[in-house]
Amino acid sequence: MAGKRKSVLPSAEGNGSQPFHFHDKGFAEEWPGLFEFLATATDNEKERKGGSVSLFADRGRLKACFTDRQTQLMFYADLNPALGLQGQLEAILTGEHEAWQPTKKNPGKPVF
Repeated sequence: MAGKRKSVLPSAEGNGSQPFHFHDKGFAEEWPGLFEFLATATDNEKERKGGSVSLFADRGRLKACFTDRQTQLMFYADLNPALGLQGQLEAILTGEHEAWQPTKKNPGKPVF
């Protein structure tokens, strides 16, 4: 692994080694940003809800919604169906993307 990379979590500041909601060594090595986002179970020694990635079609485009369940922040991204899905999701999450935005409140129903 090439050096320490920046955390992809919107609430994280200096996350270190952490327990995870699930562990899959191959997944963690190949898609480290996605693994961190989906599986991180603690943040600064406090329990943390995981992230979620939802795929959907809208106006003729394949899209993804990244939702951080801990902070209730999210952002959307367009996907190219001709390219590998996990690679695109990893690149979007670890690269430059839309700013994290608060999720819209839906009374009585939590976001994922």
